[in-house]
Amino acid sequence: MLIQWIFPGNEIEPMFIRDDAEAALSELAEHCAEVADHYVSSAARIRDSRLAEMFEGLAQNHVQLATELADHLRGMGSLPRAPDPDRETALEFLSAIKETLSGNTISSVLDDQIQREKRLAEEAEAALDNSLPEPARASVMKVAQAARSAQHSLAAVHA
Repeated sequence: MLIQWIFPGNEIEPMFIRDDAEAALSELAEHCAEVADHYVSSAARIRDSRLAEMFEGLAQNHVQLATELADHLRGMGSLPRAPDPDRETALEFLSAIKETLSGNTISSVLDDQIQREKRLAEEAEAALDNSLPEPARASVMKVAQAARSAQHSLAAVHA
């Protein structure tokens, strides 16, 4: 899983987040890593090589963004929270079932990824309401822009 690369095993110890800004940044880094993992697993399930390549590129972008956010957290004296692997496995299982039952795997995958990007953009925009240090604020703005851009790209493929 990509998450283990972003959040090495020695950093998954429980810890306290000191304020709302750190909590928002930690949640956003976690969600960004989760979205990246979903892209990787979706790319492996679909049979469209062009779309799989697009998903792999989006996954790499999200990994970079999650890593950048995690670095800002470390700079603030906190450690990023790691995503719950059991929750992710359950969500992947549900996505696979939904794809199978839908009869149109690509449409189902695109719908799910568009919704994930929408939630990520909304979460990034909400994080900007907190008092974030400037380098972290710029990274959060990059996440919001990347998520909105990915939404548009996915919607264009879906059309």
